[in-house]
Amino acid sequence: MNSLDEEVRQLLHEGKNIEAVLLVHKSKGCTLAEAKKYIDKLKDDDCNWKNPHKNRSWNIEYKDGKPEHITFTDATGTHTATPGSPEWTAILMEATQTGNRKSSHTESGNKKNLLQRIFNNKVSGVFICLELVCILLLAILYIYPSYFGLHTREGYWGLFLHIIFLLSLVWIICIFYRDMRKKEQRWYYRLFSFVIATGTTFAVVILVHDLTLDLIEHDVRSYEGTFSLRVYTHYKRSNDYTITWEGDTLSSDRQHNISYAHFKELEQYRTVRVTYWRHTGLVWSIEPLEKK
Repeated sequence: MNSLDEEVRQLLHEGKNIEAVLLVHKSKGCTLAEAKKYIDKLKDDDCNWKNPHKNRSWNIEYKDGKPEHITFTDATGTHTATPGSPEWTAILMEATQTGNRKSSHTESGNKKNLLQRIFNNKVSGVFICLELVCILLLAILYIYPSYFGLHTREGYWGLFLHIIFLLSLVWIICIFYRDMRKKEQRWYYRLFSFVIATGTTFAVVILVHDLTLDLIEHDVRSYEGTFSLRVYTHYKRSNDYTITWEGDTLSSDRQHNISYAHFKELEQYRTVRVTYWRHTGLVWSIEPLEKK
């Protein structure tokens, strides 16, 4: 940028338009009309720099936190801005505004991320509470009452526990599907989560299908005769006590769960009458008949 442009801008800034035209006329040796066009073009260029929507790029070099050197590129090429010139001032203003916009956007994004984290933490907290409630219900109703003579594995208690068991499987599916969608997890862990979640989903679909048929049809069957008892131990702590009999071809699950109290009582008998649902195999009632 030459000194003539700076002198012309100073005169225009002071409102001395005629003096500015005469200065260009004398300095460049052109006609007054050409000098007027030169000044008009200079005004347009200055207006363009004040318009933040014009396409241009610039680079600012700082020293000790202060701008030392500014270069900019426009349609006419690459130029160096003079300190204190309109280009220099306009670039610094635009850089400040751009920085403020980025800062505001970052603060807004951080606030949004914070709210999202708070929401996720609340949801996770509720989810964890539901998990603990399910585990507590299973521990209280599924295992211990039968040791005190309560028949919690048959009838409506058994139906309730069966539904709790299905909800627990759904909870497991949600956990593994959630882990599968975490991009920060390694691929083999995500694949493992997918396999477990998919397999459990198929199991839940089958169990829900059988339960739905029993609830709709209420197809209650009865068996009378000899039987066998068996205990299945899980993780060396909890046991499943089951009753089976020959010729049981109706139930999808031939291992019919019974309570510990009935299990100990039936050890003294040879025959029994069992009423059960056809599809789920859920036992509704047990009546010991003939002792050994």
